[in-house]
Amino acid sequence: MHALRKNNIEDSIERSLQFTNIAIISDNFSRDSPALGDMKGLIRRGYNVYPINQEMAANDSKLDRKEVFESVSELEDEIQIVVVHVTSERMNDVIQDLSLRTELWADVRTLWIEPDIDIPKQILSDAHDFGWMVVENRCILAEVLERNISHI
Repeated sequence: MHALRKNNIEDSIERSLQFTNIAIISDNFSRDSPALGDMKGLIRRGYNVYPINQEMAANDSKLDRKEVFESVSELEDEIQIVVVHVTSERMNDVIQDLSLRTELWADVRTLWIEPDIDIPKQILSDAHDFGWMVVENRCILAEVLERNISHI
């Protein structure tokens, strides 16, 4: 593995928000959850959003009439940004799934880690080794709104 490389966060945000296909991984898509708020706000701005939640997928649940998937690796559509709303303890599982996704599709461009998730340096190093831009401690919807980005 390579040493942790720094990426310019502002450049990564600007480049990433031009992509349109986003998977949001969350353990909680309840009514007041940040993940559900991000999903709805991004959809209103013209992004294609794919919710990821193992439990909801196992129960064939839907979110705003959208199919919920068990993992990013099972999606057949192109995924350019993966937004993470999980506990720090689940990050290894997320990286394993994204590693499989990269082997199968090689389409993920950005790993977007929402605020308040502590990420071990090894996971950040692995993300850079996969060639992903990494955005940490920034809310994707807030960045979209601040820049007034729309894909409609």
